[in-house]
Amino acid sequence: MGLSEKELWRLAKKRADFKKSLYSYFAVIPFLWAIWWFTIGRYAGFGAHTWPIYATLGWGLGLVISYYEAYKAPGLKEKEYQKLAARHGDSLELRNLQEEKERDSLRRETGYDTNDFV
Repeated sequence: MGLSEKELWRLAKKRADFKKSLYSYFAVIPFLWAIWWFTIGRYAGFGAHTWPIYATLGWGLGLVISYYEAYKAPGLKEKEYQKLAARHGDSLELRNLQEEKERDSLRRETGYDTNDFV
């Protein structure tokens, strides 16, 4: 089973956002270290307060999480779907149940049935 077009767009957006953040990281972090070096670092060395480390580690952790969500997590979602489909029978039946649940939820929220607009 492949990803739907909506899921592909969502995945593409996550990957594009990750790449933009990665490029920004490699542009901004060296700049912060350069500011630190020219203001404090070259006089006091690494014994001084190395404040750019907070941005480097914090943003780096965010990049790791973004990478995982954009490149590793989609495969997990697919595997879980396959497990559920195998456990609950035909995947089409599972999809129909999910669509019916979404229609019921929409019907409760709006008071309209999706078939009213067809």
